Amino acid sequence: TTLCSLLALMLLAVPVTLAQPGDGPGMMKGPGGPDRAFMERLNLTDQQKTDLHALRSDLERTMVKIQADIRLARIDLKQLFAGDKLDRTAIEKKLKEVSNLQHETKLAVVGHLFSVNAKLTPEQQKMFKHHMAQRVMEERGPMNGRGPGARGRMMHEGSGPR
Repeated sequence: TTLCSLLALMLLAVPVTLAQPGDGPGMMKGPGGPDRAFMERLNLTDQQKTDLHALRSDLERTMVKIQADIRLARIDLKQLFAGDKLDRTAIEKKLKEVSNLQHETKLAVVGHLFSVNAKLTPEQQKMFKHHMAQRVMEERGPMNGRGPGARGRMMHEGSGPR
């Protein structure tokens, strides 16, 4: 029981924060952020800016909903661990639910990137593709998925080392 309690505390103590809106690849971060500078280099038309702003708002709404579902599932998980008798099946089911929700956030970001790309001209798409490739190298790095430039964001997303 002590071991199970310790496991539960360790599991729940790991902060799992999903990609916050504006914090994913290709998102326009705060004023002066690196991706904002990149987006300015694309020389977007007014219509493209409007379209991309709408896409970003849609992504933010999606992420907020999924993050809320993850928080609720974590509360349920905490209650499962706090019970008098541990139900392995229920705990594993809840962990799978959290994992699936985290996967949904990643798919939402990928879908967003494809939607952004579809709004760009062929020349802008080349620039966008190159920028995304650079971001992937910064995030994951060449050394077994973690390079010197890796920022460790994936750990904060709850996916852990690969």
